[in-house]
Amino acid sequence: MDDSELQVQYNSKQLVAGDVVEGAVLMNIPLLETKHYEEVHTIFAGIIKAQITNSSCEVDLFRQFETVWKPAIPSSAGSANLHVVKVPFRFTLPSVLPASGVYGKNPFTATVHYFVKVVGIRSGFHKNKEILCRFAVVPSNIAGFELSQSFKAGWTGKWKTVVEQKRMRQFFFGEYASASVILTLPDIDTFPIATSIPFTLELTTLTKPAIWKEEYQWRVGDVLFPTPPFDPRTGIAFEIAQTIFLDTGQERRYSTGHEIWRLGGFGSEAGEHAKAKISEPLWVPIDGDAQGRGMYKQKVVFTSNFVLKCSPCYESNLLKVEYMMHLKVDFPGTRNEVKLSFPVRVVSNRRPPTASSRRPELHPPEDAEAPP
Repeated sequence: MDDSELQVQYNSKQLVAGDVVEGAVLMNIPLLETKHYEEVHTIFAGIIKAQITNSSCEVDLFRQFETVWKPAIPSSAGSANLHVVKVPFRFTLPSVLPASGVYGKNPFTATVHYFVKVVGIRSGFHKNKEILCRFAVVPSNIAGFELSQSFKAGWTGKWKTVVEQKRMRQFFFGEYASASVILTLPDIDTFPIATSIPFTLELTTLTKPAIWKEEYQWRVGDVLFPTPPFDPRTGIAFEIAQTIFLDTGQERRYSTGHEIWRLGGFGSEAGEHAKAKISEPLWVPIDGDAQGRGMYKQKVVFTSNFVLKCSPCYESNLLKVEYMMHLKVDFPGTRNEVKLSFPVRVVSNRRPPTASSRRPELHPPEDAEAPP
């Protein structure tokens, strides 16, 4: 311990709801007495603070107060150095908590943070000393953990599809062509974060009906309308967007689209792009058509995975966090895009802590954050 009268050791790594926060307060007793300290205590707390323009509200998720030292209280945890006393603290997090972080965007925001604060109270006009030790928390979800393990082993469960079709024309007149979008996902009610989740995206187009002629024979290099996007870097946007609802008691607001995460290897900025399987155009006769017409069918199937990097869903009187998935596929022509949107429930991929896992490491005092 250096010349400071008060220091803290604590675990600064990310914790799971229900985990144990451990640390110790190091006190130089002669210095505390010389500098007129009357008390040293700890505050263990989790807070949600919501801000809506000029209206704000702060709610404790939990708060625990413990006195560590008073001049009249001899410490039972002395060290070999009689001047320095090391008093351990140990707190258990509640089992149900939101993930720490900032939700929303000015002027509508909510902040969730967790900390242990060590406060030294001094007499008279002397300034108190505070040491703020923040730590990150993620919720636990046993179903999300089990799903995450299933995906790591290779998904063998059921699948579900989300389908959207649209008629489209190349110009403002003439018969319609068509396009269909089929998104196939694991058939699950919740999606765990930080987990690679497989999916396929099938794009199929049919040209406008025509009577077969020799010159209609498709050849390499021919462009048919509508042509689906074959390159995952352009024409396809797959993303998840966050929506929050805030209620400070004086005002209620919601914000959506302030946080968007791109998914599945689409877009020029994707680190690893979706893999495409492109089928050669196929002439398909129309059954029962009196004129013997048909259409060219084009198809491309993308296979990929996405990893959710957002915070899990959460709901309380003050803050509610939800998510929507959006898929947009652009086809040639004006307003010829096909869109899919559907809600998803995002959960943690962490299991509740067990007794054997509750052994966080202690970090040296310099990791502590002293407020200005």
